Amino acid sequence: MYKQLIEDIAYDLKIQKYPSENIEQYYSRIVYSAISLWMKYIILDHMINKDKAEIKTKNYHYRRSMDILKEYLNLFPNIAYWMYPARNKDPIHVLRNRLIAAGEINEIDLSGNITIAKKKIIPITIDVSRLIEISTPSTEFKYVGITKIVNMKNNHNLSIDLDNSLDIVKEFMNINFYHQMPRIETRYEIFNPLKKHKYETHWVPDGRFDSDIHLIRKENQQVKYWDYVLVLNRLGVLYQYPLNKELVKQGFHYRLILGLRQLHENPLVAEYTIVEDIVDLHLEYNLPRYEESLLTTYSWPKNNILDRWSFIVPIEIWDIVSEMLKKIGYKLKEY
Repeated sequence: MYKQLIEDIAYDLKIQKYPSENIEQYYSRIVYSAISLWMKYIILDHMINKDKAEIKTKNYHYRRSMDILKEYLNLFPNIAYWMYPARNKDPIHVLRNRLIAAGEINEIDLSGNITIAKKKIIPITIDVSRLIEISTPSTEFKYVGITKIVNMKNNHNLSIDLDNSLDIVKEFMNINFYHQMPRIETRYEIFNPLKKHKYETHWVPDGRFDSDIHLIRKENQQVKYWDYVLVLNRLGVLYQYPLNKELVKQGFHYRLILGLRQLHENPLVAEYTIVEDIVDLHLEYNLPRYEESLLTTYSWPKNNILDRWSFIVPIEIWDIVSEMLKKIGYKLKEY
């Protein structure tokens, strides 16, 4: 009975199992997309005027979404770890933040009220568009990640205007950005741009400043967090450029990491394999926020909801994803 239910949901959303996928991951992908769809429908609860934007508080939205997730977990307990890989991360909060970042749900004020996004068509390739719309479209569609795509002829592709990370690092080699660095009094680690082997660490505790430019992270004991700092070495004299916390929130330090690896002719590698209508993608490190949001919108995290290194990418958007990865400095490798 329950197997038939999940197969019916998969059929409605046009999600298919690929040959090497295990049942837990397959069911998790289906529920991930289904919950994201329910989280949009919930905003329409008790709708009175169909021509007026319906508004819900985040508290109401959370309770209703959690009720539905619990029902899925009761029916399919084998997806529990995929949804809850960490105790301090709530899957409903994770999904809602992704829906907001993707423009599927809109925040309308500082009180935590949300509404459903207006219908929008976003060209992706000359043959495929993204459809932001809660109703089922009349044309052929499929659900991917937390949104839906439709077959539609377009005059242009989705534009991805990104700077190569190596160019960004080269800009930061200008000493005018820096001031002399005092002695480091806290624990720190230096990013290792020469990492070659899988089991080598990305970060070296108390490492040496033996290159022209380094990225370090210093322990911030007040907030139990890392502060990121660019360090310039000029004839043995060290200069620093602390990264703004807002830049760090946007993952700017990941752009610098990509650039530093390229600077040392050791680019980060994105391994992928094409299996029928999906691409099994494995990244070597985290992506900046914008690029990660593109993947969490159009793709499924592979191993759990918080997975930031492995994604199941629909073949329809692979050209866009691969272009994005190459633009920011990843080397693509098919395996």
